[in-house]
Amino acid sequence: MITSNFQSVVSKACGATVVVLGLNLISTNANALDLVGTSGQFSNNVGGSSVEYSSDGSEVRWGSGTGSQSGLRFIGVGGTASLPNDTPFLLGTLQHFNNPIFGAISSVDLAIALDFGIDTPIFNFTFAVDETPNSGVCVYPSTRPCADKITWANAFSNQTFFENGTEYTLELTGFDGGLSQFISQERETNSAQLYGQITRATDVVPTPAAILPVLMGMFGAASRKRNQAKNIQDV
Repeated sequence: MITSNFQSVVSKACGATVVVLGLNLISTNANALDLVGTSGQFSNNVGGSSVEYSSDGSEVRWGSGTGSQSGLRFIGVGGTASLPNDTPFLLGTLQHFNNPIFGAISSVDLAIALDFGIDTPIFNFTFAVDETPNSGVCVYPSTRPCADKITWANAFSNQTFFENGTEYTLELTGFDGGLSQFISQERETNSAQLYGQITRATDVVPTPAAILPVLMGMFGAASRKRNQAKNIQDV
């Protein structure tokens, strides 16, 4: 009789555990994100002369010289795409207009907006721009004197957001191939794709250690009930 009661208790507890695990899997699948598109807006440049922003903020230009200004442009992506959890996806394309100029900026902020149809969270990052002298020994690999370097000053500081009541984290994984820097050749318009990755907050799933107290409590209740029945029979 004791064995039968114990098996019944264990069976009920295990069944409850399976239900919890099943609900967790359903919840995970139900919270997939569909990205409608992205856009970007530059602001808050540090340094530089003759700095100008486009009307929508997607482009910034700076410097003066005998030719065109240098600058950056962010080109977002369009079209609905499902974002798998923990999988890199394309945020957009960064263009650098690299021209010989005086009065370069040293950094500029870029706000990237992710459009999920209902909500559009915005993430703020900073570009560091290293405009090198176009003479002497080039600091970076160059096809002509001298290439410049662009990096994310805070690229790998994750930022969280909520969508439909679920918490997510956006991580910038870098430029093409996971690179942390973009080497831009002189006198050219150079492009690099930017990638990010979204991680869904992990659901709390009962572990064996967490389930054990429940099993013991249910077993204890069954034992007390069994003892009460025995006492009545003895009387």
